[in-house]
Amino acid sequence: MLNHILDELMAHRAHIYNTFDFYAVMGSGSDITQIQLNQFTDLLDDCGIPDKNSVTCNRAALDRVFIATNREDDQDDATAEANDDSSLMRFEFIEIFIRISIAKYIESGEMTDVIVAVRKLMAEHFAPNKGEGELNKICKIRYLLNSCTVFVE
Repeated sequence: MLNHILDELMAHRAHIYNTFDFYAVMGSGSDITQIQLNQFTDLLDDCGIPDKNSVTCNRAALDRVFIATNREDDQDDATAEANDDSSLMRFEFIEIFIRISIAKYIESGEMTDVIVAVRKLMAEHFAPNKGEGELNKICKIRYLLNSCTVFVE
């Protein structure tokens, strides 16, 4: 079963990696290898994942998913030292898609198969998000403004 879930995620591998990098650099922290909660919330909004009418997938429930994914209780190595308590590392970012799929589709009773739930989340919410959310628009504007400043100087 885990291999099938991994296959569903690996079909979106490049997009997952690029999305992680994009939202990680948008954070206000000093570590661009992690995504903070605010940037994760922006990603959720850009992908249209939160459902205010859902008990299992509203904003508060998704914040709890973020917190649960970020737990470090069993990490005794250097990973625990590098892993900020309020940010997701890349391996946690991949894990959180599985947890969101379970919250959105399994816990809500919409479906019973985790593999199908991951497939649906990735196809209907994640894949269509090509970085056209508000953060990307802001980045484009900043880039254009910086480019114009360079040309003027």
